[in-house]
Amino acid sequence: MPAARQHPSHTNSFADSIDRDFYQTIIRNNLFAPLGTVLNAEPEPGAHLSLLGTFVSEDPSASSVLVKNALTGRHHLLSVGEGVGDFHVLAVEPKQVRFYHHGTEVKVHLSESENLFLNTNRR
Repeated sequence: MPAARQHPSHTNSFADSIDRDFYQTIIRNNLFAPLGTVLNAEPEPGAHLSLLGTFVSEDPSASSVLVKNALTGRHHLLSVGEGVGDFHVLAVEPKQVRFYHHGTEVKVHLSESENLFLNTNRR
């Protein structure tokens, strides 16, 4: 009579977890990467937002910012309190905007390569 096959739910879960953790370490870390290489870095909050321009007024509520969302390709003109996704404008400053994102403040700076309006190299 053939030996009874063990059902997958009856396998040794402790051994499986050790193997899974061991192999995940190998998968997460490239053994051939040069020393100092950052592997699997956490994405920087706001990295998908490009600041295209700011309009700063003496009245903070009248200030606005033009941003491009790289995920959707859309441009947004925002005032203080408005937002894109989970990012809400806290303050508009010259060449930067401060967003509120899940309890933290994220600054997005004006990139010289993205500056469409005052770029003298575009002639």
